[in-house]
Amino acid sequence: MKNISINPNVTFQILDDEMIILNKATGMYHEINSSGIKIWRILESGQIKPSDLKEKILNLPDTNMKIVEIDNFLKDLLIRDILIET
Repeated sequence: MKNISINPNVTFQILDDEMIILNKATGMYHEINSSGIKIWRILESGQIKPSDLKEKILNLPDTNMKIVEIDNFLKDLLIRDILIET
């Protein structure tokens, strides 16, 4: 897989322990939980290889996510055009 990054057509707002994402191109809203927010924070730094992203996530304190969960989350965001390959 190539590098991934947040689609520039996406805007978001964090509300307590969840995040609401709006894809302005599709008009669709999406909700992300606190685990997804941890991943999103790393994505905000710019383009990143998925393998590097997974390594950073797995090294975060209090993270109990499994690689398959991270993979599924990233695939879902790519399908929904929230993330793009760069």
